[in-house]
Amino acid sequence: MWRETQKPSGGLLADDMGLGKTLTMISLVLKSKELNLDTKDKENHGEKEPGGTLVVCPASLIYQWSEAIKRRTKRGLLSVKVHHGTKHETKPKGLAEHDIVITSYTIIMNENSRDGAAFGVHWRRIILDEAHQIRNHTSKTSEAICRLSGKSRWALTGTPVDNKELDMYAIFKFLRCSPFDDLHVSFFFCF
Repeated sequence: MWRETQKPSGGLLADDMGLGKTLTMISLVLKSKELNLDTKDKENHGEKEPGGTLVVCPASLIYQWSEAIKRRTKRGLLSVKVHHGTKHETKPKGLAEHDIVITSYTIIMNENSRDGAAFGVHWRRIILDEAHQIRNHTSKTSEAICRLSGKSRWALTGTPVDNKELDMYAIFKFLRCSPFDDLHVSFFFCF
């Protein structure tokens, strides 16, 4: 919770698989809601709807997140929306009314070109699971993820660096971790 009061708000959890990154984020959402810290942001963010927590993960993990929330929380404590498949939400307001929205990197990439529903919300918190998915900062997925509007940003990964140190640049860019979110600065430190 302390990390969400800092600049940048959020952080990187780079623990090995199975050490509780998902459970840590669910706990953060619950505690923030309990302390009434996750109230809808009243600041003016243009035409964007104030929303809750957006979880972006590979499609294969969407239902794992959904099931973890169901198993680990009391029924009805959090409203969860899975934003995936052919019948996903088309209106930002439909997403913004939920505490947690779970979607995939593919949906975000596809919605980016047409400013889809997820881009019409100013999220209280954005969580990237398997954040190394955006390591190529020139990919359409990475560019789309970085365009999302949110107050706090979290990147969860067991492998923040796959091939080279520059893999971290896209994660720093997403986290808005200045000065390392500048390609020239990151390139200088990596080489």
